Amino acid sequence: MIKLRDILLEAKLSKEEILAVIERSYPKITKAYKPGKRGIPKVELHNTIQARLSGIEDMVGEENPHGEYDWDNNKIYLYLPRMTSVEQIIRSLIHEYIHSTQDIEQMKKNRELGYDNDPYEKEAHKAEEDWKKFI
Repeated sequence: MIKLRDILLEAKLSKEEILAVIERSYPKITKAYKPGKRGIPKVELHNTIQARLSGIEDMVGEENPHGEYDWDNNKIYLYLPRMTSVEQIIRSLIHEYIHSTQDIEQMKKNRELGYDNDPYEKEAHKAEEDWKKFI
């Protein structure tokens, strides 16, 4: 049995451990929140955003998010170096899944408000607070 204390103290996880968390938690997340118009997005793991975009697996750069939702392909991308705990994996899955349920046209308008003022970002961050439900 996984104890919350152990989760909070975890260090870097292997790709296999990250995949196991996704396999265990993502179905629970998709049941807890309504699906978007495009259905349930697939989840992909990549080393970095630069590696994903370039196709060069060991490509690195200065910026690397935890994850992102790809509106065009209905996919959630998680970036391995940022997935350092079960909590972070689940929070990232929730955050990006919430984006998949939102309206893309409204999202474009919200971006003009800036990240911190974007209601869609606020909604995704608020949903992350429920991460313990999906362990």
